[in-house]
Amino acid sequence: MDEKILRKYAELVINTGVNLQEGQCLSIKGEPIHWHFIDLLQEIAYKRGAKFVKSDIQSSCSRINKIKYQKDEYLGHVPPYVENEIDYTVKEKWAFIYLEGLEQPDCYESLDPQRNATVEKAWREKSKNLMSAAMNGVCHWTIAPIPTPGWGQKIFGGTPDEKNTKRLWDTLVPILRLNHEDPEKAWREHDRNLKKRIDVLEKMQLDHLKFTGPDTELFVYLTPLSRWCGGSFTSSEGHSFIPNIPTEEIFTTPDFRKTSGKVKVTKPVMVMGKHVEDAFFEFKDGKVVNFTAGKNLEILEKYFEIDPQAKYVGEIALVDMNSPISKTNKIFHSILLDENASCHLALGRGISSAVKGGDKMNEDELKKTGHNISLLHTDFMIGSPEINITGVKRDGQEVNIMENGYFKI
Repeated sequence: MDEKILRKYAELVINTGVNLQEGQCLSIKGEPIHWHFIDLLQEIAYKRGAKFVKSDIQSSCSRINKIKYQKDEYLGHVPPYVENEIDYTVKEKWAFIYLEGLEQPDCYESLDPQRNATVEKAWREKSKNLMSAAMNGVCHWTIAPIPTPGWGQKIFGGTPDEKNTKRLWDTLVPILRLNHEDPEKAWREHDRNLKKRIDVLEKMQLDHLKFTGPDTELFVYLTPLSRWCGGSFTSSEGHSFIPNIPTEEIFTTPDFRKTSGKVKVTKPVMVMGKHVEDAFFEFKDGKVVNFTAGKNLEILEKYFEIDPQAKYVGEIALVDMNSPISKTNKIFHSILLDENASCHLALGRGISSAVKGGDKMNEDELKKTGHNISLLHTDFMIGSPEINITGVKRDGQEVNIMENGYFKI
């Protein structure tokens, strides 16, 4: 990739993504194949005034070796220093950058589901403080994609080579708005446009949303405190940051106790490292009471075993077919990208920033409002050109929100 564009991207992630503040510490998480970009992020972070930059670089093989070969009695062990480190970084309000783009996208497919779930649950339990801090805006964070040869092969076929890496970069550059002379300015404008649609939805005072389409008739109920969000967040310190680059969604936290109906998942979803395909969920009184999948059904079963609250909805998000990601007509095999090409719901923890006053509530207070508290949060895409969405206001009036995959508001 052209060094000028790479630098613009790194500046976008630091300046607009996490919006790193003077004297703030930063954690960067990625794989060895991301090293060159991580070097750029470090340089720009220190020039911006970072107090300290910690690069947490691990190969996928680290998890694979642990799950395959570690003795059963040690599999769920997480050293105490890990939890202490997480608590420290949250207390000090570090910023976090997560780089998306595995060197080997299918590397977890052969892993034993039960052992994988044991490792996942142990990590989630020890890191729940970090998830809470991310969801309520205490810590700045951003997830950003970095093309790799293996990821390019997964999307385009052929071999894992530089040709496929370049092809993926070429696809992502306009999606990331790196084709603009000033990408940060372009993202600020995009953020303003998202906020305009948010204002429209906020004024509707919606009671619930109805999704209809092939194998789908889903009712998602909001609470009086549900707040529509999208684009940039505002941290507890009053600073703006963008959690996902790219982002095209508008979302809220629904009432986890009330979702009902059935819904077809329209894109593959990576769950605990494995791609779940052709999933289907049926809800009653908020809970998934029936589910199927054409591939890796057993992973969904193990996912739900980790935490019973993972069977409840924590987020509902609207994305229409005008999304630049949707317009590529590609499945990226990445939740970050695929969720921003399609309407989706998240099973698991709700987003407290999408609850009015949620950043000032503890977990018990949040739960009483209908906010789902869970160790997990995974997005499942449910949008398509055949999906229609009707909004029902608190006074019973109906509004056509989306028709055949496109916004009507």
